[in-house]
Amino acid sequence: MTRGHAIETVVPLYTARETARVLGGPLSLRSADHVCVLCRSRDEELAAIEPFLREGLDLGERCIYLAEDAAAGKRALGAIASHGALSILGRGEAYKDVGSPDVEHLLDWLRSRTDEAARAGFAGLRLVGEMAASLGMARLAEYEARLNHLVVHGRIAIMCTYDRTRVPALSIRETLATHPLVLVDGTLCRNPQYVSPDDYLAKDRPSGEVDRFIARLHAAQLVENERGEAEARRRTLARGMQATDETERRAIARELHDDIGQLLSTLQLAVGRGDDAARTSAALGAALESVRGLAHELRPPVLDELGLIAAIRSHAMRQALRGGLEVALDLDDLDVEREVATVCFRIVREAIANVMRHARAKRFAVTLQTVGGRLDLVVSDDGIGFDPSHGRTTFGLLGMIERAELVGGSLEITSSPNQGTTIRARIPF
Repeated sequence: MTRGHAIETVVPLYTARETARVLGGPLSLRSADHVCVLCRSRDEELAAIEPFLREGLDLGERCIYLAEDAAAGKRALGAIASHGALSILGRGEAYKDVGSPDVEHLLDWLRSRTDEAARAGFAGLRLVGEMAASLGMARLAEYEARLNHLVVHGRIAIMCTYDRTRVPALSIRETLATHPLVLVDGTLCRNPQYVSPDDYLAKDRPSGEVDRFIARLHAAQLVENERGEAEARRRTLARGMQATDETERRAIARELHDDIGQLLSTLQLAVGRGDDAARTSAALGAALESVRGLAHELRPPVLDELGLIAAIRSHAMRQALRGGLEVALDLDDLDVEREVATVCFRIVREAIANVMRHARAKRFAVTLQTVGGRLDLVVSDDGIGFDPSHGRTTFGLLGMIERAELVGGSLEITSSPNQGTTIRARIPF
């Protein structure tokens, strides 16, 4: 699992069996995991312990349950309590060969149990500890911190349970800093307050905590700023897209009325007058060509018939011819799924439209390749460019960014005055 200082995923845990299913999924508690369970009742505690141990047994792991009361633990676990790979030990029984409940002795005991499990052919070691009974509170946080070194270097997963009705809040606050994962109120989550064992046990820990707190403040504010900017961009884009849609509708309506409507009227008159077949056919052909041109602008048939590469080539060549520009194409022969192909074509179409409207360019180029498992789509020109720091972000540019993000990609715009513009989209392939 990837460690970090941000909550990445939360998973609701509804029943014991549902918990077992979830723990077998993306947040499975397996080798190198260390989770803290905060509970308010015995039933809540067992709802986490039972599926955790059951999963370990299913995976062929050696399982140990350090219970406050071994007999009560066996009764609570029911059928799995008799499984040969599971040991349920009370405090005295568990530590009788340790000598004393000292941190070093306990860590040595766990290392030896891990080695024994490996020699016996088990897939790993899985440990549950009811921590209120294991150590005095003064050393508990240190023990929990040092367990993180053990789980990283050994094939062991550890679940530590804390009864919030019995353990002091200040002690829980300390121990929270030592667990990368926390199960609380039916939710399993990554712990944003987790502190690495080296930092937690450092002599200058207070100074380090201040530094980490400040770093988290900066990170949180950065996320908030980015969220606000994204929301503002979406609102601007929504307004712009609405205005663009209305403009496109008016343009289509005007073309239908002025061009196609006029051609159809001419055809109607020709039929009414009984004009010869050649003249009537010419009028009909002109009307059909106008309809095809309008449909092509909305969505070129070649995109569906021949694919993305042919559609880009056809559109780029047509626009270059229309605008009297040179064009260079470097397009790998790629088989792209429909949704991604549509996004790529829309980006190319909008980028070329910007070249035609604003760039005053003599030449533009389109490249499409795969780089590092992603599509790398680039549209560049040698036009007048612009200064991005002046905040020139048109609805068309925002639309391209939004389209790329909708399929999990990203889009970068690079430009400077008199140096042309480059639009690069990177999209999962």
